[in-house]
Amino acid sequence: HGRSCFPDLAIPRAAFFSEDDRVMFRSITWRLGLTIVLLLVINGALVYIGISLGQSSRRSSREISRVSVGSLVHLLDLTKSSHALRTTVLHHALSESLEAKQPLDQQISRLDDEVTKSLIELRTLNAADPGTQSRLSQVENAWLDYAKARDEKALPLSTALKSQDAIKMLQTEVKSKFERFSELLDAMIRDEQAQAQNEAGLLYENATRNLWVVGLMFTGSTIVGVALTLSLGR
Repeated sequence: HGRSCFPDLAIPRAAFFSEDDRVMFRSITWRLGLTIVLLLVINGALVYIGISLGQSSRRSSREISRVSVGSLVHLLDLTKSSHALRTTVLHHALSESLEAKQPLDQQISRLDDEVTKSLIELRTLNAADPGTQSRLSQVENAWLDYAKARDEKALPLSTALKSQDAIKMLQTEVKSKFERFSELLDAMIRDEQAQAQNEAGLLYENATRNLWVVGLMFTGSTIVGVALTLSLGR
């Protein structure tokens, strides 16, 4: 009583596996662990490189936006302010009373300040570029020549209500000086536009190359993973 009528069928575990089986099992376990470690390392490297390339592209994009696009925006603002000022000076000469000229004087002063501000911002933005600094010096000197002729010759005639003399001055000496300034400014704008387009193209090429690198690394890691997995069955 209390004893089973069936014989004890418990068989030692070792009886199921031969020594060769245990060696093979240890080999498979070791290779499986190595496969997992290698895949983790490869995927970790892939993630790191992908993040690094993404950050590099983002830094390049920010630098292009800050310098090239920023310079172009300030150059266009400079063009807008300078041409608006020139038009205001003409209206000043055409006005027939000092009362009508007074608000135009204020507008001329405000627009002149905007031109100066744009030039200062361009200087600051391109502080590390000697070539651009040199070209900005030419633009500034041309503007100062125009401003001097405007303030010392055309506007005093206009303020003295000598409209015809003021208009004649604006159409001769003052005009030639403004056109010189405008030519230099337009040349800078064209060059900045070309440079911005060129840098945008380089940024696109870098992004495409980075995608290829990440894609090839991903493909390589997949091939390595498959190869290591297949090796487990050998």
